[in-house]
Amino acid sequence: MAEACMPTLTVEESIGRAFSDIPAVERVHVFQRGELLNVFTIVEDDDESAFDQIYDRERSIIRQFRDFHFDFNVIARRGRSIPEILSFGAPVWQRRESDPCPNANSI
Repeated sequence: MAEACMPTLTVEESIGRAFSDIPAVERVHVFQRGELLNVFTIVEDDDESAFDQIYDRERSIIRQFRDFHFDFNVIARRGRSIPEILSFGAPVWQRRESDPCPNANSI
């Protein structure tokens, strides 16, 4: 079987993809400073159900990556553009219409 959908992911990419099955998540940015990972999860609107799913996933990430410390941030865009919210860095994951590896989520 071809291994086209089995790339070796960085910690940042793994964290980004961990949110890929939550429909409300549009994109994830991760910035590392030493053992600290700042994670910014971007959603369109305030949605308590989506927030609960995101918080559950954050707890899973903490358990999986025990060597790191995390600062999680969930940001509702509320119609704002990404540059209005974050002025730095490219996302480690973002939602696309068709994902060639939909089951690449490792968390």
